[in-house]
Formats: sequence, C-alpha cells, structure tokens
Amino acid sequence: MQQVIFEIAGNEYGLDIRYINGIETVSQVTPVPNSPVNVLGILNLRGNVLPVYSLRARFNLPEVNDTNETKLIVTKCANTEVAFKADKVIGIENFAEKEILETPKVLINSQTRFFTNVLNRNGKLIMLIDQDVIFDPKEAEILENLRQQD
Repeated sequence: MQQVIFEIAGNEYGLDIRYINGIETVSQVTPVPNSPVNVLGILNLRGNVLPVYSLRARFNLPEVNDTNETKLIVTKCANTEVAFKADKVIGIENFAEKEILETPKVLINSQTRFFTNVLNRNGKLIMLIDQDVIFDPKEAEILENLRQQD
C-alpha cells in the first residue's frame, strides 16, 4: 500500500497514491467570493481550473503563510478534481497491511469521518484520509461548480 505522506501543523497524514494526479508548488490562487471557508479559491493548472481546498481549515486550524515547502496535492474526490493545500509533502511511502489499523470508533463523528484508518509505523501514528468523504454534500456541490468555472 502506497501513501503520499504530508504534514499539516506538525502532524502527518496520508492519501492513497492511486488517487493522486500530482504534487505541485503553490501558484496564484484566485479567491472566490462567498465560497466555503475551506475553499481558498481556484487556480489554473495546465489549462484546468481547480478548487484549492485548505486542509488546515477543514481541521479547524489557522491558516499560515506559504513557504517553499507548501505544496498542492492534486487528487480527485467526490468526482471533482481538487488541490489540497499541505504545509509540506514528506514523500511517498510503502506500508504493509499489518501497519494499518482501524480508526478507533470513539474518534469518528461528522467532522472526522474521513479519517478511515491509522498507519502505525514503529509507534508513529499517521492518519489516513479518505478523500471521497472529506467534503460534506453541500461542499462537494460547491467545489464541482467552482471547477466548472473556466
């Protein structure tokens, strides 16, 4: 199992590499008035207009200034191509099945349902994100509409 491991506020998270279309440096993001708080705006990536989604906002963390380590992880979620903004991409790592654990049920609620599993790498825990359920239905609809603005 391969995961793209990235960092938000010093914590590591993973996305399944099978759904990743690319990792990009942050370029000009155009704000969209009245968009959801988690959506930073849109950008033109090689002729495609993509919504830029803040994982910091989704995790209820304050935004920080971009650095040379800030990256956009381009993926397809809920039938919409989107760029997740990450503080830092650590890399692509392979994990064995025995390293994958279920997220404890007590942690699952409407705000954390996208954390499907936990990777345990020598005692270090990495939360895995299911990108197809990270958006609530209204957010998914708005993101699709933003993507179609070209």
